[in-house]
Amino acid sequence: MATLHQYAALTSGSIIQDKNFYLLTLFQEQSAVRTLLTNDHSLQALKAVQRSAQEKAIKLCEKDRACVVNAFIFSAEEIRNVSDRFRTMTHEKPVAALIEDHLRASGSFLPLAAKNPADLLAAAWEQCAQGINNILEVYGNGKRGMYPRIDSVTYSVNSAYYQDAVYLWAKEIDRSQDKNSLFFEASLEFALALLDINNRDEAARYEPLKDGENRASIARVENTSWQDYPYASIVILGAVSELYNSKLPPLGKLNVRLGADNFRKGLAPFIIVSGGHVHPFRTPVCEAIEMKRELMEKYGIPEDRIIVEPHARHTTTNIRNATRLMIQYGIPIDKKSLIATNDVHSAYTESKVFADRCLRELGYLPGIIQSRISPSTIEFLPQLNSLGRDPRDPLDP
Repeated sequence: MATLHQYAALTSGSIIQDKNFYLLTLFQEQSAVRTLLTNDHSLQALKAVQRSAQEKAIKLCEKDRACVVNAFIFSAEEIRNVSDRFRTMTHEKPVAALIEDHLRASGSFLPLAAKNPADLLAAAWEQCAQGINNILEVYGNGKRGMYPRIDSVTYSVNSAYYQDAVYLWAKEIDRSQDKNSLFFEASLEFALALLDINNRDEAARYEPLKDGENRASIARVENTSWQDYPYASIVILGAVSELYNSKLPPLGKLNVRLGADNFRKGLAPFIIVSGGHVHPFRTPVCEAIEMKRELMEKYGIPEDRIIVEPHARHTTTNIRNATRLMIQYGIPIDKKSLIATNDVHSAYTESKVFADRCLRELGYLPGIIQSRISPSTIEFLPQLNSLGRDPRDPLDP
């Protein structure tokens, strides 16, 4: 089995799907597993019930958006029944191989890894089903998401325009299904379509990073003598802007200066700038891209020393996503790294309040805080659980 650093992920053609619903991508792309699911009587029966409900809603609910959207939502009973069915399928060789060679090997389900194979598969499915339901509720029905100030539906869900758009998309997706479609594909496709029509493609922006923004720095990682530095990396946290189209807010500029100072002291060979398209709502500005620009143009930091993490939307995910890139690129996580940010933000990042927030929102600590070396800089040890994907936050799972 490949190490986490070596694992080669399968792809569906949709980066957003693969990041949010990797189990479903595996079901689609592993031909032997797909055949098992397609021929399974219980799953086919569920698909028939779903298709009937969806076709009925499309026929009768042209002017009732919620009626249409709800027909694609998995009920708690349906999710539970599929989980029970999956538990009985783990003895099948293709399913057993999928669990060991992909669910475990990818790291995408690492927070669930302590579970036995049957429970791991069931939990991974439940995570995906609930993630699909969440997208349908937030971007179809206008429900408040995890972070409504920045992640809400773009349109008024009760407008005639949006009602027509949702209805016609549902009609097209229903029409595209056939006898070979898997039981979850209509709901999955509708959820992805709702993200698309709301222009919520943040999770896919700048990908693949390894061939774009981070190409030069990855090449440098491979030839780094880690013993020459006290720390593996310096993670610079993003800062909120409330001005639309503001390139880099005052505290963002300060954070960059603090990180650059640490780099110039020779504390680490790489800077990781972390921050996505966050504030204000649907901003076109990416914090990490602007921080990289500032580091290069104002402080003369070479591009091959800067790693861009352009998706994090919170301090919790700054640390989580930076850790993911360290693992993917071969930066040692058994060596301490640094977090650089302004004094107030740094004190918060070190606090029990922040640790509790990580446990509440992520379910684990993405990094273990170590010692403070200055008012603006603290040490941390990255944690492997950070690889775990979380479709509850589809813009940065």
